[in-house]
Amino acid sequence: MAMGKAGSVGSPRCKGTGLLQLPFTIGLTIIVLGFASPCSLWAQAVLEDPQPGSHQSGIGIIRGWVCQATRIDIEIDGQKVQAAYGTTRGDTQSVCGDSNNGFGLTFNWNLLGDGTHRVRAFADGNQFADVTFSVTTLGAEFLTGRSGGCTVPDFPQTGSRVSVGIATMGLG
Repeated sequence: MAMGKAGSVGSPRCKGTGLLQLPFTIGLTIIVLGFASPCSLWAQAVLEDPQPGSHQSGIGIIRGWVCQATRIDIEIDGQKVQAAYGTTRGDTQSVCGDSNNGFGLTFNWNLLGDGTHRVRAFADGNQFADVTFSVTTLGAEFLTGRSGGCTVPDFPQTGSRVSVGIATMGLG
């Protein structure tokens, strides 16, 4: 940028590019204002399940919410599938300004096989989540005819206990 008399700016264009060159203080002001904008002006998206480092088995739901999108895609180990989008999520009202932001995809984790796997989530083609997790298949694509349970002491608070059980059912 050429400097004229008394430090004045001679040309407001970047030499050889044709681009307008802003003084440093104006550019910095624009950056600061961008970071000071309310969260509602920024795209908001959350993948809630699966969580990073979690353990999955059987049939589960890949789920979360996105404030504004036309399409949600879930990529599982490199294969993309479209998720249902637009379900009611009242808990997103304060962040998104509306509540039709939920997405979900029912998935049989056992189809992936035992081991570490990856899920990436996309809103209108833009990635907003990348999660690695583990799958344990228990030896079958669809486990049927099994049941079991256990007691979890001191949950949900000290002195309490909860009995947890599972019974698999087949299609009949």
